[in-house]
Amino acid sequence: LSNAVRYSPPGADVVFEIVKRGNKCEVRILDSGVGIPQHELESIFDAFTRSSRTDKLAGGTGLGLAISRAIVSNHEGTLTAANRSGGGACFTITLPLPHRSTLAAA
Repeated sequence: LSNAVRYSPPGADVVFEIVKRGNKCEVRILDSGVGIPQHELESIFDAFTRSSRTDKLAGGTGLGLAISRAIVSNHEGTLTAANRSGGGACFTITLPLPHRSTLAAA
């Protein structure tokens, strides 16, 4: 969320969506920034890597997305990036939902 706000123009909308898809929960964060070059959509998740389009726009170490992906992965989920057709980026977190029997035992 902080990246979406940081890389969107002042006053632009940042959209946060949560949708249940079968036995998974999908969280999407959509910004209005400059987007991510197509060839960098996977490499931005590498530690100490930042998109060439945003490298000069804001500080940071390039660790946030790598750490976020590791956390999501440790919860058996995925974190991916894509560009929006109207501009900006979309980050999608997909996590498995617990089975009802697991919830009842907790």
